[in-house]
Amino acid sequence: SFKTAFHLSSIPARYALERRRWSEAAALEVRPAAFPWDHFRYAEAITYFARAMGLARSGDTASARKEIEKLASIQKALEQARGEYNWEAQVEVQRLAASACVAHAEGNNEKALQLLRTAAEHAVSVHGHEDFRFRTSSWADFAMYQSWDEGGGYAFMLKNRQEQRATGRPIPQVNEEYG
Repeated sequence: SFKTAFHLSSIPARYALERRRWSEAAALEVRPAAFPWDHFRYAEAITYFARAMGLARSGDTASARKEIEKLASIQKALEQARGEYNWEAQVEVQRLAASACVAHAEGNNEKALQLLRTAAEHAVSVHGHEDFRFRTSSWADFAMYQSWDEGGGYAFMLKNRQEQRATGRPIPQVNEEYG
């Protein structure tokens, strides 16, 4: 089932990425090998996304690009077999985010930020959240970019989130943990 495929791929990916264990993420495998992944390509893509992120964050951008190519291949397959849900758009968000991580690892921070913005805008358009005010705030760019700032941005972000919790202000949900 989709639920099984999703959890087989997402749990190990999240476990590695959320703990910033880049080498673990880079080494993930699509498991179990006997599972019919060809019926659940979006779920399979989660592993390739995590591997691309882990490889890029570990400095192996050439291998990360190969994982991104796998995401593009899955995306094309999903376009051809479109069902009720637009899974290929989800994979495009993953491909853009992983490409941003590669651009950053290669020192092209402007391109990285542009790719992250495009990924965020694409995610919003796919999910139909036109009233997504957080995305238009200047804080959003910082939140998307903060964990790449080795000069204290992550500590600042954590302090900011603690203040938000203390004051009861809503905490915007953005993928600030994966970096």
